[in-house]
Amino acid sequence: MKPSLGGWGEKARYYSAPVVLVVEETGDGIVSVMQVCDDEHFSGPGDVSLQPDCHGFVETWNRYSLCADHLVAPVGRVAEEVLTACRETATVVAGGVIEQGSLLWFFRNMEVETGFFFARQAIGKVLKIADGNEANGGTTGANSAREWLLGQPPAAVRQQLTRLGLHCRTNDTAEITLADILASTVIPDDALPLAAADGKDTLSAIIFTCRYGTISEFDISHFDINHLDLLDSTLLVGGVFAEVQPAFDEFFCWLKTATGLMDPIPGSCGSTDCIFWAAFDIRDLEKPPDKSDIILRYIRYE
Repeated sequence: MKPSLGGWGEKARYYSAPVVLVVEETGDGIVSVMQVCDDEHFSGPGDVSLQPDCHGFVETWNRYSLCADHLVAPVGRVAEEVLTACRETATVVAGGVIEQGSLLWFFRNMEVETGFFFARQAIGKVLKIADGNEANGGTTGANSAREWLLGQPPAAVRQQLTRLGLHCRTNDTAEITLADILASTVIPDDALPLAAADGKDTLSAIIFTCRYGTISEFDISHFDINHLDLLDSTLLVGGVFAEVQPAFDEFFCWLKTATGLMDPIPGSCGSTDCIFWAAFDIRDLEKPPDKSDIILRYIRYE
């Protein structure tokens, strides 16, 4: 990555531009990368060695999107089997199989923070390109399904969710929107992992599948928030999922407040692979938000 992108960040830390492995090029100026570390002592579960082509290892759990022009000339090339191994191993969570509080656990958290520092610099361009692609492309079926879903009254959407065993904590009023319905949907205890059902600190996103304008099924994806930082009046949120997210058409991230749902700052919210990020203007909030105040929802149109 370009050295000029390095700089001072949160926690009074200086972030030097890392070496990354390009695992995917979208063709529109955006690349998906995995961070590389050259110290083999920190290698652990979920890492893929670059030997014998290059020195170090790939952090498959530390993947994010960058602008292609944020990169400088390549320092090496890896074999196709290494790239395949990285993609197949990418479902390992940062810290998910590492003893909490261990040296490796602290190292991985710092590496994810480094990735977030540089990924955040590309957020604006990534989202602008994504918005342009959505406006100029996509499938007719998906667009039609979206229009159909948005045109239904809240009571009809609530009924679809009820049939799936989900519960919505809203009342049917003229002001209720699709966002209110989706955000207030409660996951039944029997669909949660044991830790969540026991009231432990497990966060879950809901992925809705919409067929022919009707929400016909849902999946649950568990995540952890590893960034909840306040810069002046802006709350920066970043997190990682337990596995790479399947393809989706729409991503929603809200902050739950005492007065309702807060949308992210325009152009500051996104999700790719196994990470997500968002920024909120919280200057008017009376108390600081908690991890449990972050709500994530995805929609797939088929």
